[in-house]
Amino acid sequence: MQSQRDSRFRGVLLAATFALAVLASGAQAQTYNLRVLHRFTGATNAGKEPATGVRFDSAGNLYGTTDGDNVGNYETIFKIATDGTYSVIHSFDNGAGATGGWLPNGLTIDPVTGDIYGTTTFGGDSICFAGYGSVGDGCGVLYKLAADGTFTVLHTFEGQFDGANPLTDLTHDAQSNVYGTTNSGGTGFRGTVFEYRADGTYIVLYTFTTGGCYATTPVIPDDAGNLYGGAFCGQGGAIYKLKPDGPLTILHRFSEGFPVSLVAGHDGSLYGTTESLSLSDDGTVFKLARGGAFTTLYQFTGEADGIFSNTVLPVGDDLYGTEGYNGLGKIFKIASDGSFTTVYDMTPDSGTYPAGRLTLKNGRLYGTAEGGGFPRADAGTVYSVGIAGP
Repeated sequence: MQSQRDSRFRGVLLAATFALAVLASGAQAQTYNLRVLHRFTGATNAGKEPATGVRFDSAGNLYGTTDGDNVGNYETIFKIATDGTYSVIHSFDNGAGATGGWLPNGLTIDPVTGDIYGTTTFGGDSICFAGYGSVGDGCGVLYKLAADGTFTVLHTFEGQFDGANPLTDLTHDAQSNVYGTTNSGGTGFRGTVFEYRADGTYIVLYTFTTGGCYATTPVIPDDAGNLYGGAFCGQGGAIYKLKPDGPLTILHRFSEGFPVSLVAGHDGSLYGTTESLSLSDDGTVFKLARGGAFTTLYQFTGEADGIFSNTVLPVGDDLYGTEGYNGLGKIFKIASDGSFTTVYDMTPDSGTYPAGRLTLKNGRLYGTAEGGGFPRADAGTVYSVGIAGP
């Protein structure tokens, strides 16, 4: 088994898959007090296979999405309250005619209003034209789930001009503007970078051209209004900067592989991970400093450390991440000296194949796993793990 969402993502970009290694024993290198917050049951309308990580609101409630392996009645937005109570707060329809969208991506929460914003890869009430002819499943939607539970489609993607099939998480800036990317459509048929402004205006900020790139990571805003993102560009990937007035600048090109995650550190640097284009090579963890200096912080070996990371999160001088393609997956730490430590080897009980972003709160990392969660069902978990050691 491998990450369903990442599998679809690479299918759109590369039409390629990776073979998995033999299942690992699950022995722990060190005790880090992992807690399972919720085991998905696989029941209809209860959510299944979370793949995009989780986010906290200002009150300490935890939110995420499930994609149900592309099957109806499992695609949801869920909430885990501060007392541990799990509830589904929105369910998506599935298939053609799903005007509210289906196959949800990662969500973002407005810190001021508490409203949830997200996108779906498919669905919507328009005929989708993304450069490949009309697509009956729809181009996806941008939605808001208000704090009072009201669900609203803010924008239905049509493909040819505004973009189609968003796959990456959304991000907020300090003014409550929302930013995202689409994976296809636009005038160049390779996707767009868009902004949904606090006043309700949808704007295409940039269209990737036919000879250019596809967006592969969320875009990261800075205080000056610039956006930073990662892309797949044919034979390799790139990190780009998009200025408020529109010009796009390539800050770094990868000779091998392409970025699959990108986050901002407290030092103003960008941190991320790459996936290799070749089965014989493995991914990396990298840093792009504020001044432009690029550093490869870690090169995966394909052995005990795994193949590549879905995400990394800077915590102090260290980086924490997940790897979901070797054995049952793992949570790891890369120290400032470049040393790699396994924090936790995932098990059928804790959840398998960790996916999506990590969130830090009160010395614990929070994340999701797409599989495992026994003894209930092989439908995934939400977990937390302490990172201060035993």
